[in-house]
Amino acid sequence: MAAVLYYGYDDKLPEIFGRFFEMRKSDAGEINSLTRAADQKKLDEALDGMSFDVVYIDQAALDKPPIEWLATFQKRRPQFKNPIILTGLERDPAKIMKMIEAGFADYHVNPPDKPLVLEKFKVYATGHRDSSLKQVYSLKMSQAADVARPGFLEDLSEFECHFRTSHQVPVGELVILYAESFSATAGVRGAVLCRCSATVEHQSFKGQYSVTLYFVGPTPEVLTDIRNALRKAYAASKAQS
Repeated sequence: MAAVLYYGYDDKLPEIFGRFFEMRKSDAGEINSLTRAADQKKLDEALDGMSFDVVYIDQAALDKPPIEWLATFQKRRPQFKNPIILTGLERDPAKIMKMIEAGFADYHVNPPDKPLVLEKFKVYATGHRDSSLKQVYSLKMSQAADVARPGFLEDLSEFECHFRTSHQVPVGELVILYAESFSATAGVRGAVLCRCSATVEHQSFKGQYSVTLYFVGPTPEVLTDIRNALRKAYAASKAQS
């Protein structure tokens, strides 16, 4: 169960949550709430009156640049520590990375991608993925990839990937991952911003590590490339069986 606050004008994200919350109430008796704020005054009133597990901010609703807005918010509400997710039309990974480094938990590129929005909502609301509510599914694979140092993609979905490497990646660290699965052109490696959620010793390769990276602010184009890569990997696995 979670309480969500949305500050913005676009109906798409609230509609996704509204339908999902109705389904969860019907299927499991789970009660979640969604509160909308259309201006700064309503936002302040909502935050003063309730406690929220996750806050979504539409970049178009802000009266100043996101990083400046967040700095002002943190000064006014230093006690608020729950995830604040920014939504908008930014597609430059470098600019999105600066926003994440400033303190936003994530960036959802509009229009919102329903499976990814719901997958990440569960993570930010509860702190972990719920295996019974997964919206995306992963495939095993072996593809060369780089996070500053070379390694291999061993598992991929639209939400995250598992990366085998000889170097540890600190939990919480932001990295840019390069691989063919993030590009529309064969033989060309695309890039996607990720955050490390786990690093453990690899069970099958002594002296190497399995690093779990979930994607931060992936654009619709990158999501399309990932889904195309998954379809190709699935077709290849079926052809070999």
